[in-house]
Amino acid sequence: LWLFYLDDITDDLHVGQKAGFWDYLLSGVENIMGGKPLGFNPDRITVFLNAFSDLAAEFDSLVSSHKYLKALIFSEVLNYMQKNKIEAEFKDKRTLPSWEEYQVIRPAFSGGNLALVLCAFESGEEFSNDCSDWQETADLRGLAAKLIYLSNDLISYQKEADRGDFMNAVALMMHYKRIDFSEAQQEVLNLHAGTLEEFMVLERKWREEYKPENSGILKYLKQIKYKIAGTVHWSLSISPRYKKN
Repeated sequence: LWLFYLDDITDDLHVGQKAGFWDYLLSGVENIMGGKPLGFNPDRITVFLNAFSDLAAEFDSLVSSHKYLKALIFSEVLNYMQKNKIEAEFKDKRTLPSWEEYQVIRPAFSGGNLALVLCAFESGEEFSNDCSDWQETADLRGLAAKLIYLSNDLISYQKEADRGDFMNAVALMMHYKRIDFSEAQQEVLNLHAGTLEEFMVLERKWREEYKPENSGILKYLKQIKYKIAGTVHWSLSISPRYKKN
C-alpha cells in the first residue's frame, strides 16, 4: 500500500517533478536496505522514507532467519521503484515508450511482479528448501504478470485517459497502430486471451504430469492463480482508484 500510495501521489505531481520524486525515494530506500544513513532529503520525502524504514524494520523481524526470502522481496520492491521512475521519466518528457519497452517495464510498475513475488511466503520457513520449485514457476509468473497488467489496463483506461495519462496498453495500441478505441480494446482483449491460453497450457502440463516431487510447484501455482483473480477483484470491487469521481 505504501508503494501504491506513492504511485498515486506521482499522478498529482506537475510534469517535470515526477522522476525526481522517485529518484529521491529510490536512493533513500537503497540506503535503508543497505543500512546506510539517509542523508539530506526534502521534508516531504523524509516522511515517506521514515515510514518505509519502519516497515522495513518490521518486515526484517518477520523474516530475519530467511535471508533469501528477504532478498527476493526487497529486490522486487527496488524493481517496482526503478520501473516507476522510468515511467515518470516518460511522463516528464511527455513521451511514450515503444510497445516493446512498455512490455518490459509494465509488469513491474503495475505491481503485478511484486504481488506474485509475495507468493513465496506460502512456503514460510521452508522457502530455503524449496526455492528450486519457486524458480520452476518463472514462466508461469511471467505470464501471470502479463495477465495482471493487461487486465489492469483494460479496467483503468477510461479514468487514466480522462486525466491525460496514456501509459496504458489500450492507449499505446491506439497511438502506434492508428486505430480507434474499440479496435485497440479488442487488440488488448485478444492479447489477454492468447496470454491466458499460454498460461493454461503450462498449468495443464504441471497438473497432468503430476509427481509427488512437483507438489511445491503446484502449491505456488495455486497462489499465482489467486493473485491473478485477486488483482482483478481488487481493481473492480475494492479499490476506488478506477472509479469515476
